[in-house]
Amino acid sequence: MTIRRSAIGFLWLFALAGCEFEHPLSPTAPSQVRGGGGNTAGIATVSARTVSFPDTIIGSTRTQSFEIVIDTLWSDDDLRIDTTTGHVDTAFDVEHTCDTDDRWETPTPKRCVVRVTAFRPALNTPPSTVITRKVIVSRYEDDQLWNSGEITISGRAIAAAPFSFASDPLDFGGVESGESKTLSIRVTADQGDTAVVLQLVQLGERFSISENGCLAGMSRGESCVIELLYEPEKIGVSDQAELRLFYPGGPINTVRLSGVSLGGQKITFDDLPDRLLDSRPLTLSATASSGLPVTFTSRTPVVCTVSGVLLSMLSAGTCIIAADQAGNGVYVRAETVAQYFKIDKHSQEIEFDPPEDRPWSENQFEIIATADSGLPVTLKSSTLMVCSVVGRTVLLHGIGTCRIVATQAGNHFFDAKTEVIAFQVTNPDEPKPVEPEPGEPEPESGTTGVKGAKKKKEGKGM
Repeated sequence: MTIRRSAIGFLWLFALAGCEFEHPLSPTAPSQVRGGGGNTAGIATVSARTVSFPDTIIGSTRTQSFEIVIDTLWSDDDLRIDTTTGHVDTAFDVEHTCDTDDRWETPTPKRCVVRVTAFRPALNTPPSTVITRKVIVSRYEDDQLWNSGEITISGRAIAAAPFSFASDPLDFGGVESGESKTLSIRVTADQGDTAVVLQLVQLGERFSISENGCLAGMSRGESCVIELLYEPEKIGVSDQAELRLFYPGGPINTVRLSGVSLGGQKITFDDLPDRLLDSRPLTLSATASSGLPVTFTSRTPVVCTVSGVLLSMLSAGTCIIAADQAGNGVYVRAETVAQYFKIDKHSQEIEFDPPEDRPWSENQFEIIATADSGLPVTLKSSTLMVCSVVGRTVLLHGIGTCRIVATQAGNHFFDAKTEVIAFQVTNPDEPKPVEPEPGEPEPESGTTGVKGAKKKKEGKGM
């Protein structure tokens, strides 16, 4: 049985000794990779033959976890992992564990896992050096080495870039066709004598470097600005490009550029004339040349508000309404169009029958005054020595001119209104004044001033 198994082992060795299996682990792969691996020349099955770290800056540490699973071919094989033989480099952190199978008289490892967790190129490493480390996998039988194979760990050490910049994608957004937009990138020198080399790779000719302020060398800590121009052409087209920044012999750094060519549009907003305060809503009307719907907002929410296309007047003042169209994947945002108009309260008039001059002996009488708004009118005497008012009753106290002030204070919809009612209170024992002839001045005594006498009007309603 031992001779037969050994013969089969030799057949595995001869069959697979000349085969190369390359299974680099991706930096984004799961930490443990199983299956899909090769056979290490009749020694064992492995999930991968190589581990490749991403390029790592000299003097820094790339922390990343890789696992290689190794299984024995034969049930009584003794599988041994050696991470210290061959070319050993301290740039890598490597460890391994093996599980044993105690079903046999002499327990042997059935599965081993090699873990690689970090790559740290030393400070004295020359730039672009590829550093490797070998892990030896050996198969023993009765403490005799039958065959062995290698797992290769590698990584490239690169020099730190002498400059730094924001490498986030540069999105110009939607730009109207025929127009242009400029965005900039600021580059800072991390080392002295930095000169940045630029290369613009794009689909089409819509992006360009409008100004390169990084042509000359910079001292450490200085910065320069690269301005990029986007000039779209066809409506609805998405443009992309890559700006490559590098220095001679150094790695290429890229900034992705994107922008969308959009059509223009304009808003036509119907005029809003001045109007009187009204509780009924007003319908707004505006159209965009693109055919897209227009939205309305109030910039004076104390005076007026908007819900959809309906405008509500809240108080007197200046109402400002903005019409907007936000655009979409084909059209740019339209320029806002604002309309403003004045909202006034309603005027009102006080109506009354003009009183005649009255003798002092009459003592009291009533004055009826109304407002065409339908709001109540208050009466108050401004000549208390001659007359006073209680409600709408006038009380006479002496001889002279009686002046009654009729006031309507107004409300949310109506302006306030004041009228003065004037008449003479006379002494019946005195002779009546002589009426002046036409063209002659009116005597000071005996005059009757009646102001604000109005013809009755129909009341206003809201």
